[in-house]
Amino acid sequence: MSDLETKRSTENALKAFATQPLKVVATGLFNALGYASKKTRDLKPTGLEGFCAMFNPDGRLKRKQALRLGLARIGTRVLS
Repeated sequence: MSDLETKRSTENALKAFATQPLKVVATGLFNALGYASKKTRDLKPTGLEGFCAMFNPDGRLKRKQALRLGLARIGTRVLS
């Protein structure tokens, strides 16, 4: 894929965030950037709790640290 094709593909993927489900457009954006994978996971439960269950199972990252790093906002707004 040429640089121009990559740029257009990335722009289209970013525009899709306004109208498509997050999981679909996030996967499309990664594909446009060359990070294709057939492996995906659904968070259960959705939101911060599901994010922490999957990526912080031992509880080493505390809520206060997550808030400072902006992860709590990401977990509740983007992943839910």
